Amino acid sequence: RRRTFQIKAMAKVRICPKEFVVSEDLRQEVTRAKKELKVLDEETNRRLALNLLEEDYFRMGQLIECVCCFGNCVFDNMAQCMEGHLVCVDCL
Repeated sequence: RRRTFQIKAMAKVRICPKEFVVSEDLRQEVTRAKKELKVLDEETNRRLALNLLEEDYFRMGQLIECVCCFGNCVFDNMAQCMEGHLVCVDCL
């Protein structure tokens, strides 16, 4: 019975009042942290998509060799010079 009473008593306690005051510094910090998380999520999604694309190119035998480092790369991750040579973005 004590446990039931304690649970009922706790249910009546307000954890967060309706008018919760947040300092401007904290509000700015939270906003900045949310922006950083969004950028990290976008970068993670971009890397994941590139890895999946690279696996597909590998399975189909469509990887292209970089003329600088001789590594196999996805076409989307390559740049072309005026003479038509394909170079990976890592070598740029």
